[in-house]
Amino acid sequence: MSAAVLDAMANPSRLRTLMLICEREWTVGDLAVQIGISQSALSQHLRRLRVAKLVKVRRESQWMLYRCEDVAVLAILDVLGLRVNDSSWIGSTSASS
Repeated sequence: MSAAVLDAMANPSRLRTLMLICEREWTVGDLAVQIGISQSALSQHLRRLRVAKLVKVRRESQWMLYRCEDVAVLAILDVLGLRVNDSSWIGSTSASS
């Protein structure tokens, strides 16, 4: 795993996004509501995760569905002890980088 991949995971909003999309597919709108950030901010985070090849996207009708099936991402989240319902590690999810 490269430093660029770890850098893409270093933002709290992107990390929370990864945690959620490793559980199931999400649309940008639903994911933005769940995380508590704007759709435009989330789209920028998702772009960064796509560039790092951490998420996959597929079109279904007018919807873009995001998911993560990368076992390396799952392993990192597991090593960090992060689960979707564990928010104790999250500081501010509105921070961006």
